[in-house]
Amino acid sequence: MLEKIAKLCTKHGFVFPVESRVNGSLLTCYDFGPMGAAFSSNILKEWWDSVVLNKPSIYPVINTAQTSCPDSVPIGMDKENPLFLPPSLAKGTLLWYPYVFSEMNHRLPLGIVQCGKCFTRENIDQSKFIYQSSVFTQLLLQYFVSPKDTNKWFGYWVQERLNWWRTFSKYPPNFITADEEENEDLHQQQICIKFAFPWGLDNVETITVKRVETIGELDTLSQVTTGKKSVVPQLIESSTILEQAMLAYLVDSYEEGVKNSDTKEMKKVIHLHPRLAPYKVAVATVHSQDHSTSEMREVADYVGLLLSESGIMALHLKESTLDSIYTKMDESGIPYCVIIDEKTFINGVVSLRSRDTSLKDQLHLSDVNWCLVKILETY
Repeated sequence: MLEKIAKLCTKHGFVFPVESRVNGSLLTCYDFGPMGAAFSSNILKEWWDSVVLNKPSIYPVINTAQTSCPDSVPIGMDKENPLFLPPSLAKGTLLWYPYVFSEMNHRLPLGIVQCGKCFTRENIDQSKFIYQSSVFTQLLLQYFVSPKDTNKWFGYWVQERLNWWRTFSKYPPNFITADEEENEDLHQQQICIKFAFPWGLDNVETITVKRVETIGELDTLSQVTTGKKSVVPQLIESSTILEQAMLAYLVDSYEEGVKNSDTKEMKKVIHLHPRLAPYKVAVATVHSQDHSTSEMREVADYVGLLLSESGIMALHLKESTLDSIYTKMDESGIPYCVIIDEKTFINGVVSLRSRDTSLKDQLHLSDVNWCLVKILETY
């Protein structure tokens, strides 16, 4: 399955593998094309909305690339003053706590989030596709709580994050939680959210309670007053990798079926949740004997303009056959397609095709925008 998904990703502009060398070491990385960039952006938006916009007292920060770090990789063109990609955002994010506490909130609980590129020197298993990459995007939440409330908030975030993963899944039971063995040196407790990849269950997110001494480097700056005494808050840390989330949802939504009884060609469909799909709608034109390509394109551009004004990203497909159009939208995970053909010029009617049901509804041009807005609002 993974090989088939990788081929589809390259075919439709999701992901392209690239290799480069840094200090003599071969790096395995991935570039995102238009589909992949939009897909990853949608996942990031949903994560951001869930963790930041819909929660009180959580503040975003951004650290520029570090100027020195022995475990990092140098980037940039200035060899005398290189910048570095860190192996994790955790240390840089943690240093923001005293400022955020004193200037933004001054009470617990409070959270700090950061998203950014990181680098690993570990060997990359290329058979796992984008699950492992030398350069990856970390989505990090650090949530500071009073020690007496640690268990309550830890349980809250475990359930909150599991619910988030399952919200966008075609098969929610594929996402489960699992306790990890306690590491006395690093944390009190850790639970991983795992997904059923083709190679077996593997992590997509870790939620960890850090011991007090692991944030003790902040010293008295991190102390808060609870009642009559000052305490160092406990840290609950949630970390996920954007590229791993992309692969999990691609695997989760991938489906095969027989296309027709004559050719036995396998139909491949990526049933991405509409809120994650790179494009919500495709606008396609079918070749016409009586109308030129430019005329067909003019109508398609009009439909696309109406959709964009409503905040719906639409992909314009080049003129083709219906089979080619359906294959493109199904394999790209696009939920709906507006099809413009001969009858559109006769009576103003277009077809609206659903990826998940393969059913087509007939709509007048004037109703397309309103109808799609209503449909997408239900997700």
